[in-house]
Amino acid sequence: MTEYNGELKDIQDIKFKDNMTKEERMAYFIEQIGNPYVFKCGDITVKIKYSENGPSFEECFKEYLDSLDI
Repeated sequence: MTEYNGELKDIQDIKFKDNMTKEERMAYFIEQIGNPYVFKCGDITVKIKYSENGPSFEECFKEYLDSLDI
């Protein structure tokens, strides 16, 4: 896995507007978080990696966005 040397963003700091479409939320999330594979969630550092036969990042990301209560 590639190391990330920048400052990690906290996923909890990202706030979405109610009227954003799913596509707008995806673009906004990537813009705000920087590296979607390495970020913070409070005091926890999250590093995402996937197995060859598992779901894609896009599938997991769409599921995450669908789960948001906005």
